[in-house]
Amino acid sequence: MRHAAQQVQGERRGLGLTGRLILVTGGVFLTFVAGLAVLSLRHFRLLHEATIGQQQLLLARTVAGEVEARFQGARAALEATARVVPAGATTDGRAAQRFIDARLVLKQVFAEGLWLLDGQGRVLGAADPAGPAPPGAAGPDSGKASFSRPAASLRLGGRPAIWISVPVRGPGGAPEGRVVGGLDVAGDGVLARLGRLRIGQEGYFSVFSPERMTLAHRDEARVPGAPVPVGSNAILERALQGFEGWERTRDEAGVEMVSAVQRVPSTGWIVVASFPAAEADRPYLAARSWYGLATLAGAVVLLALAWATARGVTRPLAAMTRQVEALTAGAEVRPLASGTGRRPSATWSGARGNSSAVALWAVSMARRAAGAAPSRSALPRSMA
Repeated sequence: MRHAAQQVQGERRGLGLTGRLILVTGGVFLTFVAGLAVLSLRHFRLLHEATIGQQQLLLARTVAGEVEARFQGARAALEATARVVPAGATTDGRAAQRFIDARLVLKQVFAEGLWLLDGQGRVLGAADPAGPAPPGAAGPDSGKASFSRPAASLRLGGRPAIWISVPVRGPGGAPEGRVVGGLDVAGDGVLARLGRLRIGQEGYFSVFSPERMTLAHRDEARVPGAPVPVGSNAILERALQGFEGWERTRDEAGVEMVSAVQRVPSTGWIVVASFPAAEADRPYLAARSWYGLATLAGAVVLLALAWATARGVTRPLAAMTRQVEALTAGAEVRPLASGTGRRPSATWSGARGNSSAVALWAVSMARRAAGAAPSRSALPRSMA
C-alpha cells in the first residue's frame, strides 16, 4: 500500500490541475496582452510621428507666410512710391534722380539699391548713381510687379539678394517705367534670423531657391554657396517636384529627420523645417518603457489573481482526482472533508453526497468498464 501511494505521489510531481489550467489560460492571456501592447504602441508611434510632422509643417508654413508678408510689404511700398512719381520723371534723368534722392526711408529698406527706370529699362535715377544697374533691367516693361531670382549681391559682399520691380503708369494707365528695389536677403531681416532659430535642441530651418541656392541655413558657410547637389537632399528633391507637406527622411549628412516643406508663393522659395528623428522619438520611447512596465505589472497581478481563484475552484476536484488515483493504485485512502466542514459518516449507508463515496463509486465503474467485477468492499452498502 505504501509503495502504491508513493508511486501515485511520484506520478503527480508534474504540473497539477491548477498549474495546467493556469498555463493554458495564462498563455492565451499573455499572447493577447502582448499583441494588444504591440498594436497599441504602433498606433501611438504613428500618432506621435504624425503630430510631430504636423507641427513641423505648421512651423514651415508660418515662416513661409512671414517671408511672403515681408516681400508683399516691400512690393506695396514700391507700388506706393510708383504712384507718386512726378510726370516727366520717367523721361528726365535729373527729375528721376531728385525723386530717388528724396526717398530716404525707402533707401534704408532696400539696402541693395533703389532705381527708377524708363520704359526701355534704362536707369534714370539710382540710390547709388555710380553703382551697377539691377539684374534684368534691360528691355521693355511687362507692366506687372515681379520678383527676380535670388543672386549674389552687387554691393554687399556677395550675399544673396532679390530685386522687386513694379510698373510706373502714366495718365492713361500704360506703363511708362519701373521702380526697382533690391533686398539684401541675409541682412534685412527677411531671412537673417532663420539660420539662428532652433526647433527643439537640434532642429533648424533652411531656405532654398528653385535653382538649388541655399538662402538660409544654420551653417552660415553654406549661404549662398554652391547649388545643392542633385540627390543629396531627399526632401528638397521632392519639394522641387511640387511636394508640400512633411515626411520622415534623411538630410545631406545622412541624419534621419522629420522634415516639412512649404513654398513662398511670390518667389517659389522652399522653406524646410527639419527636426532630428532621434529627438522627436525621445518622448515616445520614454513613454513606451513605462507603458511596457505597467503592462507587465498588470499581467503579473492578473495572473496571480487567476492562480489564487483557480486554486480555490479546482481544490475539490483535485482532491477527488487524487483519491481516484490512489484507489486505482490500491493505496489507502482517507475520507475527504465535506463542504460543511464536518467529517463524513463512517458508514457507507450515510455516505450519500460524501466525496469519498463518490470517488469509490467512480473506481468501481472504471473496473467494471475494464471487465473486472467490482469488489463489494469497494462499494458503498447502499450501492452494493
